[in-house]
Amino acid sequence: MRVGSGDFTYELDRAWGELPDGAVLNVIAGLGIDDDDNLYLLSRGTPPVLVLNRDGKCVDAWGGDIFMRPHALLVDKEH
Repeated sequence: MRVGSGDFTYELDRAWGELPDGAVLNVIAGLGIDDDDNLYLLSRGTPPVLVLNRDGKCVDAWGGDIFMRPHALLVDKEH
């Protein structure tokens, strides 16, 4: 499936991204991308924060003991 138009046309790849064993995605409350093109997903699932590299491999997962019902995510190189 293609979405967008012109220079901003993208192809959906349902096979992209792998979650760690036992991870469950739920409502995505926030997305962010860092300077290394890592994708940060803030989910109302377990664990709430997943970090995927450009190839879709999960490189970090955390936050189960921090967030109860997250609402937003900000990726900031200053913090």
